[in-house]
Amino acid sequence: GGTVIANVGGTITTGADGSGDGAHGVLAQSVGGGGGNGGFALSVAPAVAVAIGGGGGTGGNAGAVNVNQAATGPTVDTNGRSAIGILAQSVGGGGGNGGGAFALGGIVSVSVGGSGSAAGNGDEVTYNMANAKVTTRGTDSIG
Repeated sequence: GGTVIANVGGTITTGADGSGDGAHGVLAQSVGGGGGNGGFALSVAPAVAVAIGGGGGTGGNAGAVNVNQAATGPTVDTNGRSAIGILAQSVGGGGGNGGGAFALGGIVSVSVGGSGSAAGNGDEVTYNMANAKVTTRGTDSIG
C-alpha cells in the first residue's frame, strides 16, 4: 500500500439517527497486498517421478499513515455499536502459501512441497490531532 495522508477538519457525525453501527468517523489505512500461493505439481511416470511444488510469493509492504488536524478543533462524533471515532493503521500483507506436490512412479517417487513466504511490513502511523474532540456513543465503540 502507498502513503496515506488524512487531513481532518470541520465536523464529522455518523449515525445521528441511531443507525450508525460500524460507521467509523475517520478510517485511514494502508494495506500491503497478500503474497500469491505457489502452484501444485503432479508427476506420474513408469520409472521415476519427481514433483516440486511452487513457492509462495512475499506479501507487500504497507505505507505510512498520517492523520492531521486540518482546522482548529475538528469534531468527530459516532453513534452506534462498534463505531470507532478515528482509526489509523498500516498493515503489511500476508505471505503466500507454498504449493503442494504429488509424485507417482513405478520405482522411485519424490514429492517436495513448496515453501511459504514472508509477510510484508507495516509502516509508521502518526496522529497529529491535539485539539480534536472525539466522542463515541455505543457498545464497543472506541475513540
